[in-house]
Amino acid sequence: MRSRKKPWAENEVATNEKVISEPEKLKGKWREYFGNENPIHMEIGSGKGRFIVETATRNRNINYISVERQKHVIVMGMRAARELDISLGFIIGDVEDLQDYFDEGEIKRIYINFCDPWQNRKKWHKRRLTHKNFLEMYKKLMNNHGEIFFKTDNTELFEFSLNQLSENGFRLSNITLDLHNSDYEGNVMTEYEEKFSKSGMPIYRCEAAYGNQKMTTVYENMNRYWEYVIKQDAKGLKESFTDDASIKWHDTNEKFTVDEFVRGNCEYPGKWHGEIESLEQYENRVITVVRVWADEMSFRVTSFFKMENGLIKELDEYWSEEGEAPEWRRSMNIGTQIKQTLATCQN
Repeated sequence: MRSRKKPWAENEVATNEKVISEPEKLKGKWREYFGNENPIHMEIGSGKGRFIVETATRNRNINYISVERQKHVIVMGMRAARELDISLGFIIGDVEDLQDYFDEGEIKRIYINFCDPWQNRKKWHKRRLTHKNFLEMYKKLMNNHGEIFFKTDNTELFEFSLNQLSENGFRLSNITLDLHNSDYEGNVMTEYEEKFSKSGMPIYRCEAAYGNQKMTTVYENMNRYWEYVIKQDAKGLKESFTDDASIKWHDTNEKFTVDEFVRGNCEYPGKWHGEIESLEQYENRVITVVRVWADEMSFRVTSFFKMENGLIKELDEYWSEEGEAPEWRRSMNIGTQIKQTLATCQN
């Protein structure tokens, strides 16, 4: 379908700070661009950008990159994301140039949503984004351990993609032949998906993992755990721990059982917000640094987890309140601010 050109597109591309005009200069330096060590997830063929903008809004602890070659299409997403406080960058470029933009291992997840099925001629199959030639490139971008999330409304393309992924060493999971009538939670729709779904067409979806997914899984588990904490989700929080887990808050010299910890968190008389700033994992140990805030209070929480079969066995936690340097140290005129100003509490 042809996209009508928008008279404001050129100005949007030129002035939007989330547009990356020379991505090849950032090859190997994407952590510096985003200013953190969070995983980088990429959508190839973002269309109008609804999916990638909403996904980035829901998951502020992950860095996102949109790749779309049609400038007059993706400007809709650029405009929507312009003023949002999300970690998202837009590249106007072609999938075949991805290795010019990214070094090996810089990408942890790739989204491919409703790509062109190229089905009229068999020789066109190599143009499909799930063709083995592209899969080999994705492996390099993920340094042989990452994952692909794939959605389509095209039956033949889905069957082709499942075979290509399986034959090229990817482990398939969460395969559904009718996404909107499945028990899958957390789906973010694209513009095309909404149109197809309203017309009664089934949506096909699968996840494909390659190589060692341990670190990706740890990050997602921790991200889910902190979502439970922030949302005061008692059920999800309790299910994150072993039955005999021990939780210690060292700043206040308190030790809790799981039930006590869940009650103390979920009966807090207020609403919290939070974001993961750092995560490290070694064997069965995980360390997170999380900024949490509520009303006029703002803290950084350093948490030491001991895991057992994917659940939290022990948790040792330290809370520190954000604030300015003490007067005696400011008077020494030493050091500089990490950020231009202290982070303010957000609503």
